[in-house]
Amino acid sequence: MRKSFAAALLLILLLSGCSMFANAPGEILKGDKTVCIIYNETVFKTAVVKNITASLEIKGYRVITDRVKRAKFYNSANYGALVYMSELWAWHVPFHAKKFFKYNKFSRNTLFVVTAGDPRREVHKPFDAVTCASRSNLVDSKAYEIGMKLDRILK
Repeated sequence: MRKSFAAALLLILLLSGCSMFANAPGEILKGDKTVCIIYNETVFKTAVVKNITASLEIKGYRVITDRVKRAKFYNSANYGALVYMSELWAWHVPFHAKKFFKYNKFSRNTLFVVTAGDPRREVHKPFDAVTCASRSNLVDSKAYEIGMKLDRILK
């Protein structure tokens, strides 16, 4: 009985994508000409990342992306810039974003983007972030704002 319970629990964890089973990225591009974007896919974020990627590739940068649950495998110091996108949780910055900031707090090349339901909400603590509502009419303006901040970081 106990063995079947343990096997069922293990199977549930594997099927649910538990982060403790996430593998480290294989051969990942690194360097000053590489920008890493960490985010969970939503329609809004995917559109913003697509615009940012297009503008960076024209300038000669390589862009790699990954999901937030794999952020522990990335260090801002290995890239020209790193963009960490998350969403506000019950009016608070999520714990995983704070943890990533703490781990990389001496890296000046990390840009945080936080989406929120309230378009007037701004995040300044524990880090300064580009904050916006996830609205399709804001994709171009937010991609432009993020691109301008990345230009300053990459110089």
